[in-house]
Amino acid sequence: MTDQTGQTPSSPRWMKVLLLGSLAVNVAVVGVIVGFMMKGTPERGSERQIYWIMQFVPETRQDDARALFRGRRDSIRDLMRDQNTSLDQILIAIRAEPYSPETLEAAMKDRRGSADKRRIMVEEGLLELLQTFSQDERAYFADQMEEQLKNMRRQR
Repeated sequence: MTDQTGQTPSSPRWMKVLLLGSLAVNVAVVGVIVGFMMKGTPERGSERQIYWIMQFVPETRQDDARALFRGRRDSIRDLMRDQNTSLDQILIAIRAEPYSPETLEAAMKDRRGSADKRRIMVEEGLLELLQTFSQDERAYFADQMEEQLKNMRRQR
């Protein structure tokens, strides 16, 4: 016969606790995965370059490499600010009345100059880092870089 009170039998307390625990673990795992995916590769040019370089550095030299690039971080950030200011100047030049192609060209040249300085700063850091590597470490770096390039070319 059916229950006339309309109540359904309740689950044991331990089952509810187990279900909540399982749910909490699932949410934590999803959070870690989403966080990792969102972090990903840095967006900015020089940070992306440094991230790319760091993948090839032998594990035993990672701390040295981080310290070397950390020492250049403030200068790189200053150059990024210069690039952002140049973008503002480009917009001002485009909207200006009367329009001056020379002013726009100068703002674009300033932006390109900041980007070139930043790239050169990262390249000089790489040169300095590789000078401290042994032949085996440089070979490891080159092998890792070559593998990455092959993978990138396959994806194209």
